[in-house]
Amino acid sequence: MAVDSAGDVYMTASGNKYPQASIVKLHIDNPATLSFTLSDWKININEFMPNGIQIEGNTMYYAGGQAVYKIAINADGSAASPSVIYRTGFLRLMDDLTITEDAVVVSEFSLLDALFGSNNGPNNLVFIDKDSQWWQRPVKQDTGDITVSSLVQDINGVLGNPGALVLTSYFQGGIYAY
Repeated sequence: MAVDSAGDVYMTASGNKYPQASIVKLHIDNPATLSFTLSDWKININEFMPNGIQIEGNTMYYAGGQAVYKIAINADGSAASPSVIYRTGFLRLMDDLTITEDAVVVSEFSLLDALFGSNNGPNNLVFIDKDSQWWQRPVKQDTGDITVSSLVQDINGVLGNPGALVLTSYFQGGIYAY
């Protein structure tokens, strides 16, 4: 999930009501009681397995299935049309993403690994220029046997070097720094 400057929370959603990946917006009506209003924000992005979502300024980055999208948040809080800034290859999936000063960094792994727990790699961190177009090739860093499931940038160096990426792996367990 991600929070915008107005305090609204955005989450990826899938299921019976959302036959395809979607983003829902949760507006906190009363912070004291945490009462809220939930609404569709951007629906019917043609990807499955919605997952990574981050906001920088008035721009949302979203990873779902095999694509990373850039979506402007309009002044009225609505979504502009999404644009694909990266698309992975056949039998590849993406999980989480984080935003650094220079790039959107997304975890990418084999669909076979996800389905069967095998190691068909390569497993990558993909560094995508924020102004990229889907056909441009990003920089990829192989994470070896580590299938990254979540990642964040350790800006202040609390866990190590300032600016390092901190990763977790659903399949291998553990916390890793890159």
